[in-house]
Amino acid sequence: MKKNNTSRHKLKRLRGHSAERLHNDPAFENVRKNWQDFTTAARSAKLLRTVMENIMEPVHDRSRQWRLTKAMSQVLRSDKSNPRGEYKPADGDLKLLINVELNTGFPFCEVFPESLLNFRIDKKKVRLNIWPIIHDSPQQHPLAATATDLEIRLAVADINFSQQSFNIKWASSGMLPFSDPGLEHKQLTVKLDKSSRLPLFLFLAINFYNEGFKERINAIKLVHVYTAEDECEDSAPDTDLKNLNF
Repeated sequence: MKKNNTSRHKLKRLRGHSAERLHNDPAFENVRKNWQDFTTAARSAKLLRTVMENIMEPVHDRSRQWRLTKAMSQVLRSDKSNPRGEYKPADGDLKLLINVELNTGFPFCEVFPESLLNFRIDKKKVRLNIWPIIHDSPQQHPLAATATDLEIRLAVADINFSQQSFNIKWASSGMLPFSDPGLEHKQLTVKLDKSSRLPLFLFLAINFYNEGFKERINAIKLVHVYTAEDECEDSAPDTDLKNLNF
């Protein structure tokens, strides 16, 4: 008979052992290491979600917690500096988190117009330029029937996963009319604190309001993680702006 290796059956087998044995028996050392790494991933994912919800409230998208944890687990597995069971987000490839998002029902790609994003980062500021890509398409924006205004935010966060702390700076486009937001060559600039430390997490958020500003539809996405390696590249002369297509 074929052995069932699903997580459900593995968990059932583990439950057949005492807590003392699971915590102390050398035979379960790998299980304990996996638990420790999963705990680190879940804790770090919760911090990342908290950061995102502080930038664009109230994006309380609890269903995304598992996806954030899964993405953070990939970051931990990329850690080549520490042994299993002691993985740290800071020692992994944090760029694996790029494109994680929170939303209130509409994915970011559906509510934000396809755009070319250019940004430049230095020790004092992060500057973002937006150029919408116009397509002749009969398909309406999903919020065309209800939205009257929108707001775009660029946020830069310094996140310390080990200390469970963060610092956020952000800039807003202000309220823009939904029918003609004038995004062409829209520029947002975030001034950084002197205490800001790499890596820096760049978030783009969009907020839609209906008439009277009584209801919001939000989406927020991690668009880039600026690391020490990026800083070395940008120190070269005539460095071009970084481009992102959405």
